[in-house]
Amino acid sequence: MKDIWEDIWKELLNTALSSILGFVIGKFTFLNWIILIFIIAGLFSFFKLCQLGVSFIIKYHNLDTNLARAKSDIENLKSRLEDKENRVSDLKKFEELYFKSHFELKVLKNQPISRLATDNDANEANTIKISS
Repeated sequence: MKDIWEDIWKELLNTALSSILGFVIGKFTFLNWIILIFIIAGLFSFFKLCQLGVSFIIKYHNLDTNLARAKSDIENLKSRLEDKENRVSDLKKFEELYFKSHFELKVLKNQPISRLATDNDANEANTIKISS
């Protein structure tokens, strides 16, 4: 009994679908079918162009962000290089000052301090003793 009902439902469904499909096919002429095919092809082409446009925008955005990262990396490297150059120049200045002051200290070694010394007490207490 169950098989009979299944067969009946299948036949009803087949006849309903075929009648609907026949009605749709019968209403369209050959020219209508060609127009429908062109509309479907146009929609497909439109969506394909949209997909290509979106992929281009994504690639351009990625390229733009990569370019911005590269520019910031170059700026960071330039600032690091400038910092190193500044440090080197500071070290050179320090070296010059060190050797200049070291030379001046050698000149002043065991010499009386004329600003503090008077004629009476220009003795050992008023001299600079630098051990080197």
